Amino acid sequence: MTEINVKTTVITNFHGFFPSHETDHTLTDMSKIVGACSYDVQHANGYTETLETGLRPGENFGWSIKVIQAAQAWRNSGGVIPEWVPPASE
Repeated sequence: MTEINVKTTVITNFHGFFPSHETDHTLTDMSKIVGACSYDVQHANGYTETLETGLRPGENFGWSIKVIQAAQAWRNSGGVIPEWVPPASE
């Protein structure tokens, strides 16, 4: 993984959130989300990679602000947070 430079690294595609018992799938304000998400970035040197980040309210600084902004744009454009379903017992 390449070091993230907040000023020059760009989120190119936000994939969404992983289903989790902690994540409120009805939430519309992504600054209040608790959950893990996946997205693609492009670094200033042209290198691209897929990253995963966990978000929690109150931890919105640095890189996580860019992730929250991308998540909010994704949600506003119809992105759906999957509802967590507990595993079936055998």
